[in-house]
Formats: sequence, C-alpha cells, structure tokens
Amino acid sequence: MSNTLKKYECSLTQAVRSWFYSSEKEELIEITAPEGEIIMKVRMTDDGPVISVSGAHLELKSTETIALEAKKIKIKAEEKVASCAGRIKPPV
Repeated sequence: MSNTLKKYECSLTQAVRSWFYSSEKEELIEITAPEGEIIMKVRMTDDGPVISVSGAHLELKSTETIALEAKKIKIKAEEKVASCAGRIKPPV
C-alpha cells in the first residue's frame, strides 16, 4: 500500500452509506446515517480492530452469555445505571 489515502463508497440504501478507507498506516470502515453522522466505525490498528457504534439505543442480546473481558471497563451514564439478575418479570 502507498501513503496515499484510498477512499471507496458503497451505498447500502439511498440514505445509508458505507465508506472504506485504506492507507499504509490504517484501514477504516465507516457506516453513515442519512444525515451524514457516523453510526459505526471499524478501524484496523496494529493492536487489533477498534469498533465504535453510535445510536439512540444500542442493544446486545444473547440466548446464552455476553462476556466482557478487558484490562479496564468503564460505564458512564448521564442519568441512571440499572442492573438486575435472576428471572426478569415482564412489565405490568
């Protein structure tokens, strides 16, 4: 690869687009919302991939296990953090 940044665009729908960037130093994939806001970014680094996702609501759902493993885990909320364990009852 050369030092020159290569940029490719792929339209997923009329509004959602994905962009692929490639240079000698990094490779990057961006998915943009209709307004142009980056909603997902995957950046390949020497330390491995860095994945960023942005949205009004993000959900992870698994029938078995969701595992988080890291040297540090940070959770930041502007209003409230809630957790519960055990059997979850549906709202009344």
